[in-house]
Amino acid sequence: MSTPTPVPTATAPVAQQWVLTIDQACKAAQVSRNRLYKEIHAGRLRIMKNGRRTLISEWAMREWLQTLEQGAKVDSASVADATAASVSRRFGVSA
Repeated sequence: MSTPTPVPTATAPVAQQWVLTIDQACKAAQVSRNRLYKEIHAGRLRIMKNGRRTLISEWAMREWLQTLEQGAKVDSASVADATAASVSRRFGVSA
């Protein structure tokens, strides 16, 4: 006889829940509500609605965080070039 899988509850830690509220997702990802809503409106983070409540599945959070990780892996030379161009535009000096 196998034991039943526990069902997540509102009192379960954030890491054990299948869906997160906006506040829980912000805490888990360590981002502001404003940043999270910008990601949602840009279509990079998928949500579910339950009445007025906005919920984010654990799967959607993982997918979004992986996308952020992939975006962070950029060529260091291109970052240096972009930084130099930004400095030259801002201060009117050639890089």
